[in-house]
Amino acid sequence: MQVAEKANPAAEVFKQTIKDVVFMPGETCTTVKVSAVGAQLWDLDHPNLYLCSSSLVNNQQQITDHYSQPFGFRWFAMDGIGSNAVLRLNGKRIVLRTAISWGFWPGNGVTPTPELAEKQIRLAKDLGLNMLNFHRCIGTPVVMDKADELGLLYFEEPGGYVSGGKLPLGQGMAREKLFRMVKRDRNHPSLVIYNMINEQWNAFGADKDDSIYAIHTNDMRAAHALDPSRTMLYTSAWAERENRAKTHMRPMDNQVYLSGWWDSHRATGPAVWLQDYYQGPGRHYGLTDNVREIVYWGEEGLCRLRPGWKRSRPMLRR
Repeated sequence: MQVAEKANPAAEVFKQTIKDVVFMPGETCTTVKVSAVGAQLWDLDHPNLYLCSSSLVNNQQQITDHYSQPFGFRWFAMDGIGSNAVLRLNGKRIVLRTAISWGFWPGNGVTPTPELAEKQIRLAKDLGLNMLNFHRCIGTPVVMDKADELGLLYFEEPGGYVSGGKLPLGQGMAREKLFRMVKRDRNHPSLVIYNMINEQWNAFGADKDDSIYAIHTNDMRAAHALDPSRTMLYTSAWAERENRAKTHMRPMDNQVYLSGWWDSHRATGPAVWLQDYYQGPGRHYGLTDNVREIVYWGEEGLCRLRPGWKRSRPMLRR
């Protein structure tokens, strides 16, 4: 097993040979503690990437399998919950500035070319954003690859988690999609938050039906166990209406919490920015006195411009 700089594979920060490992039929998990003293942290300004490579060698010293996975060294956590709640990236406070992306792309509609993926990341950073949200749709790997390379955070949800309703088959499919999302994307340093549901968490009665809520929270626990290093949210909705909307799990913590993360949506408009939204530091649209919880405006007041298709078409054709 080897860990080296992605841009310079000769620059190793860790290497170890593990002997006498027996792989039984089915799934086998082997844990290796890595000490990489010389590794550089991944952050928004210095997106340092590393490549973890593993090879299986038989008794004849023949390589029978090989796999490499890019990743970055970083941590993202909630801090000061209950007193002065903040988010921290590598121990430094960060205020998230994000926007939602519905996953619609020119060309085939559902997935971007590497060039378009990179363009989205660069435009977001040029706008002063430090994060984007995959909104109501599972993330696209090429987009996260570019976010890893260029330094932008991501918030991901599977899309359609509650669409199965109360049917066991539908619930099973939604559960499997959630688990596959976590397994597929858990090595992206850009990805810092998982969210199970956008708004419709109570569509089938999870606000009143304890059995439905229990199914959802059991799925949350199982998904979090697949990647305990990230924040796992139950829903992005209206925390002021129902305490269960605050349900979440925290990095390296197997407890389910009902307070500490406060998310609300204000996407009903108006369709333009109003001057009354900001009248001063002590009187503005986003002001809150809730210092005990992370306050996250999951969907902000809807602001839009005319599409301008005629001007956009030549650019999209390039």
